[in-house]
Amino acid sequence: MASQAGVEVSMEEVRVLLEAGRIYVDRKEYDKAREVFEGARELAPDGEAVLICLANLDLVTGKGADAVKSLKEALKANPKSALAKALLGEAYHTQGKKGDAEKELKEAKKLDPNGPGGKLADALLKVMALGLDYTYGGKKK
Repeated sequence: MASQAGVEVSMEEVRVLLEAGRIYVDRKEYDKAREVFEGARELAPDGEAVLICLANLDLVTGKGADAVKSLKEALKANPKSALAKALLGEAYHTQGKKGDAEKELKEAKKLDPNGPGGKLADALLKVMALGLDYTYGGKKK
């Protein structure tokens, strides 16, 4: 259980907030999603999942530098998070930092080749190998 201002909060409650935030992202209601994720962050300030959700929202809304910041915080909480490393690689890729992107993606793939982070990293490495650049929202770089 997390404790914030003397109130006990279960991780299940934080997970419910994160799922609500993801629903808002799916609906493209990004301001509401950010509000929910920031609320979850107040309850679990060092929570890797919260930081990853915030970073994903930042990637979707074109705020790559903010995504990098959140992902570096997530990696402080869990340095072996393949998903955080893969998303950090993605954030670097969207910023045109190909060398940094490739480094993080290869590390993610090595950490967990068959898990979600490793699979994302593998897919993004293939995109990079094809020489493709992309941004969210269907706009070409």
